Amino acid sequence: MCSDTDAWLQLSEIYLAAMRFRRAAFCIEELLLVNPMAHMYHVRYAELLYTMACAPKASADLFHQARKYFAHALELKPAHNLRALYGLLLCCAATSSAKASKASTAELLAFVQPAIQEEYASCGGHAAPMLKLAQGMMDTLAA
Repeated sequence: MCSDTDAWLQLSEIYLAAMRFRRAAFCIEELLLVNPMAHMYHVRYAELLYTMACAPKASADLFHQARKYFAHALELKPAHNLRALYGLLLCCAATSSAKASKASTAELLAFVQPAIQEEYASCGGHAAPMLKLAQGMMDTLAA
């Protein structure tokens, strides 16, 4: 059972449906132990951490942990990984008010914004509406 990735993934989905985020996170952690090179497990875990960080009375440290896992997912799969790029963008938005992380957030935004633009530009003209939406979101964050 420990190495049954399908079972861990299905169990995490059950816990997510029941809004039991900590238990779902445990399941994803087990998936990361089984296959640490799977970028999608890192993205899922980061999304869970981000979700838990958005809860009232949650530690702001969860945003930083989520950011690390989104960044690692990008290291594992640098091309066509929009979920990780948007995750990093959301983490930057969430931590932009903290004075200690302003420099690292600005540096990360400088990386993420052109990467998102390149992803949509590589899709051709049919992605133009989505590129406008993404640009508006990034402009709002930069302000």
